[in-house]
Amino acid sequence: MRRAALPTLIALWAVAASVVSTPVMSGDFAFKCRISAPAKIQAGKKIPLTFTLTNKGSGAVNVLTWNTPLEGLTGTFMRVSAPDGTELAYGGPMVKRAPPTAENYLRIRKGSTRGRTIDLARAYSFTKPGVYRIAFTGSLADVYAGAINKARSFEQLVPLSVACPEIKLDLQR
Repeated sequence: MRRAALPTLIALWAVAASVVSTPVMSGDFAFKCRISAPAKIQAGKKIPLTFTLTNKGSGAVNVLTWNTPLEGLTGTFMRVSAPDGTELAYGGPMVKRAPPTAENYLRIRKGSTRGRTIDLARAYSFTKPGVYRIAFTGSLADVYAGAINKARSFEQLVPLSVACPEIKLDLQR
């Protein structure tokens, strides 16, 4: 091999390696987000809210569950408005985090839907009867198409906003 060809070969290898390990940009990801709950619930009962994500993209992806219902109630990613329009204060746990590892991700295959049901009554005080408005206001903290073999640094995270239609819930005495 000629000496001048070696730097070119190394440069080509570096480009090929970066293509394999570089995440697909957020513009290549597509999700359908949905929240649902019973239309009517008796006061004092659990308030089950189901959050689902459907992968409408071109391949399987890993979604960081942090600050979404996919992880549980761990922060202020929901907006809950009382019948008079005032926003309810979040009263659930808040968490501080180290860089995410593979265990913090949920793999969603192309065309698949994954979700989780949480009890909103554990973090919000539903006291007045009437119609409450509920919306997911968070985003996906990281969406990554590659394999996650080690912790991802905060600088590597690729956040993605998702539009999730608001729902209404009628709290009855």
